[in-house]
Parts: sequence; C-alpha cells; structure tokens
Amino acid sequence: MSYKENEIIGWAIDRNIVGPTGQATPEAQIEKTFEEVQEVKDAIAEINIENLCEEIGDVYVTLILQCKMWDLSMNECIDAAYNKIKDRKGMMIQGKFVKQVNIDKLENAGFKFNSSKIYSYIYNQEDRDSMISLVNSMNLKPSSAFNSLFKKWEVSISWS
Repeated sequence: MSYKENEIIGWAIDRNIVGPTGQATPEAQIEKTFEEVQEVKDAIAEINIENLCEEIGDVYVTLILQCKMWDLSMNECIDAAYNKIKDRKGMMIQGKFVKQVNIDKLENAGFKFNSSKIYSYIYNQEDRDSMISLVNSMNLKPSSAFNSLFKKWEVSISWS
C-alpha cells in the first residue's frame, strides 16, 4: 500500500464513495480528479504553496479511489508507470519533456535543431499550417513569420 492508502480508502468506505455500498462511478471519479487538477493549476498560477500542497494531495486521494474502483493499488500503478517511462528518451523543449518519438516526427517533417531554436522553412501556406498543427499536437508553442524577400515561411519553436 502507498502512503495513507488504507486510511483514505477507509475514509471513502465510511462515506459510501467506494466499497460494498460505494456509490461513486469511475466516470464521476475521473471528473473529480480533473476538478482537483484544475485546482492544482490555479494554485500554481497563484504561487500559493500551501494551497498547492493540499490540492496535489486531493489529486492523490482521487487517484487512490480510482484505483480502488478497479481493484488496483497505487503502488502497482506507480510501478507500471515507472516501467513505461524508465527507458524513455527525449529532450526538454519549452519546459516540457518531449518524447523521442515526437522529436523524430519533427525531424522527419523537416525541422532543424540549433542552439537557439527548432525551425523549418516552408514555401506555401498549406505546408506552414501542417507544420504548426504538428507542433501544436505536441503541446508546444510555435511561431511563424513570412520572409517576403525569399518568399518563404519560417516555423520555429523556441527552446524555452
């Protein structure tokens, strides 16, 4: 069992959230998790460390209850997640870890990497839009500019 998992499950059984008379559904519980994650996001935006601590704890509680509904333990879920990521390769871009498979997609699409940015030159609007879509699909923020002298678009991604 993970930290306080038994206590949290006992608390939830006492309130008919999980267990033999539990009324929560996995779908409703994941909505509760999303609600708590939004509260984590709000606490980060407010730079409120005390609230952030509570909200991260609330997310943890909702995940323990989700585990219970599926007869899983938090430890086995953490083990599964770690085994999934332990050999993962990639790089940091704009404060996010980008998996190697996505780096490969950028390279295959024609993006070049240098010390200041990731960029590609494109000669038509349709290809430019496709490149921006690809970057957006990775939750990165691209920028785009048209060079009228050379009649080409540059789509770029800053490192930070």
